[in-house]
Amino acid sequence: MHIALRRSGGLAGVSLSASLDTEHLPADEATRLDDALGRVDLGRLAADGSPAPGGADRFRYDLTFEQGGQRHQVSLADTAVPAELRPVVDTLMARATLDGPDDDA
Repeated sequence: MHIALRRSGGLAGVSLSASLDTEHLPADEATRLDDALGRVDLGRLAADGSPAPGGADRFRYDLTFEQGGQRHQVSLADTAVPAELRPVVDTLMARATLDGPDDDA
C-alpha cells in the first residue's frame, strides 16, 4: 500500500509531508502498519466528509491510501484521528519533511 500524508496548520502554519510504500519497509514495520490499517474502515472514514472544525493552533492531516487500484483520501483534524490510525500517522510524521508555510494560513 502506498500512503501519503500532509500535515498543515498549527501556530506556525508550516506544512510537513511524507509518503511511503509498505512493500519497501522492513517486514515487522510493514506488518504493524498493515495491521493498523486493517482495523480502520478507510472507505467509511473517507466518506465521513470534511474534518472536524479546528482552531488556529490545530493540525489537519490529509492522508491518501492507494492499493490494488483503490484510492481513499481522508482529511482529519488532529483530534479526530482514530486510535487505530495513529500508528500510521506517527510513522509518516517520523519521515516528514518541511513543505513551507500554508497557503491559507
